[in-house]
Amino acid sequence: MSKNYLTQKDIALIIPTYNRAADVERTLRILIKNKNVPGRVFIVDQSKENKTKNIVKKYSKRYPFQYVFSNKPSSSHAENIGVRLAQQKGFKLLLISGDDMDYFPGYMRNLLKEFNEHDELMGLGGMDVQSGAARHLQHSCLSNIFLNFFFLPYTENHKFRVIGPYGLTSSTIIKHPIRDAQWIPGFNNCFRSKVYEKYTFPESKGYNVLEDIDCTYTVYKKYGPGSLVITPACKVWHRESKVARYSTKKRIFINHEDHFAFYYRHFNTILGTFKMCWSIFGIILGNILRVLVQRRKQDFLHTKYVIQAIILAYRNRHLIKQGKFRTFLNDDLSLKKEFE
Repeated sequence: MSKNYLTQKDIALIIPTYNRAADVERTLRILIKNKNVPGRVFIVDQSKENKTKNIVKKYSKRYPFQYVFSNKPSSSHAENIGVRLAQQKGFKLLLISGDDMDYFPGYMRNLLKEFNEHDELMGLGGMDVQSGAARHLQHSCLSNIFLNFFFLPYTENHKFRVIGPYGLTSSTIIKHPIRDAQWIPGFNNCFRSKVYEKYTFPESKGYNVLEDIDCTYTVYKKYGPGSLVITPACKVWHRESKVARYSTKKRIFINHEDHFAFYYRHFNTILGTFKMCWSIFGIILGNILRVLVQRRKQDFLHTKYVIQAIILAYRNRHLIKQGKFRTFLNDDLSLKKEFE
């Protein structure tokens, strides 16, 4: 029996967005320019204004771009909506992307090559040309030793491993495909549709960290080594829009709550609990040492927010375990008064 090869029309691109009409327009424009338009692009908009809707409407006259409105400000909820729509339409590959992404020429062609040549492959991540797939995680040798000791994120040459509830290794330089990846950074990743038959993104208000790591690690645990690849052949530029960015305090609160959730979903064992406690000790120790050495106000505030976030996550641990998040956020995504 001959193999049915996937084509660009088998790909659905899902773009959650919130108040970033200009970013969405650029992303769509670059898709067209670089001939990366897939079978359908679902733009799941959580904005109250019509700017994004009007932009998509303009382009949809010539291209398969579909506007979808979500009245809940939640990136994970928007992703679940897009996934369901793509599955209903019968798409075989589901690519989830940030709304501030430039896809380089050949991205879709190289993505299809990977999935067509590797039947064991379930998920693929591209490379940010600014510096590998994890450019925020560049550390000195001494820092790497400290982070590794406390099961915290550190750089590891051509490795993307999960070593604990807080611990994700990553490579800032990617010269060849990484075929033993255990997780994929969330700014762009593509999965076979069957991955979502029994998986939905854990939903919470606004942006979250959990969706970036939970799905890919779940896939790795289910399908094993070789099921995830990160390849430099699929290049993107993650522009990192400054629009609708969270404050430092809010990002810290979200980060720690989501890592507590990741612990309950994947590391709720004796060894996992030890790693969790040891990592938290390392986080607090590292922040205190930074304050003592650098003596800067922003480092003091950062440490204060980290301790507050960890205490809050611990107090809410039973809610987090049940999948109930963001008790510190109002419906408009602002911090509640008691947490300001």
